[in-house]
Amino acid sequence: DKLGNGGKGISWNTQDEIDFLGKLNYTKRDGPAQGRPLIDTAIDASEVILALAPETNGHVAVKAWQALGEITGREHTHLALHKEDEKIRF
Repeated sequence: DKLGNGGKGISWNTQDEIDFLGKLNYTKRDGPAQGRPLIDTAIDASEVILALAPETNGHVAVKAWQALGEITGREHTHLALHKEDEKIRF
């Protein structure tokens, strides 16, 4: 969560999604993962993937296209803005 999310040379901040997952799945109380969202069940793992993937979370898609735009110098967010409020959940 400190490095964000991304691939192929681009990345974006995922703090909003991490905060959401912490409220949804609760957080680890102790140990090295203290304060991070719990992933105790298959459903928890599914929610993590769905929350962080641009393909299933419109807000993340906008951030991903924005990150690409910073690399290319072109505006790409128009490709996802119309889906920004859509989120697929388990």
